[in-house]
Amino acid sequence: FVGPEKSGGGLHVDAFGSNFWMAVFSGYKLWHFFAEDDMPYLYPSHRDDTFRVNTREPDYEAVPLYAYANASACILGPGDGLFVPAGSPHQVTNLSPSVAISMNYVDASNLHRAIAVTS
Repeated sequence: FVGPEKSGGGLHVDAFGSNFWMAVFSGYKLWHFFAEDDMPYLYPSHRDDTFRVNTREPDYEAVPLYAYANASACILGPGDGLFVPAGSPHQVTNLSPSVAISMNYVDASNLHRAIAVTS
């Protein structure tokens, strides 16, 4: 991932029931995470693995149930790594220009999810 300051993705769950890891080479990234139990408060899309909530600028009038979600947050910088378990809603914002590498994967911990999603 190479991105400028203030760029990033929307709130989502990684596809195919996959786990995810990231290592940051340069810059800083703000991560917001939610437990699977919080999904109803995040306004899930019925078309894909995304959500209507924008953690960067929440619109509590449009998504009032978001007030009940419990976010965890962290900032990753150069040399930091992060693991995101399958099914964990998350959103990332680059706090500065950044360069990172990542990979989605399936192993014994999430094989059942991957089979269910792709069947």
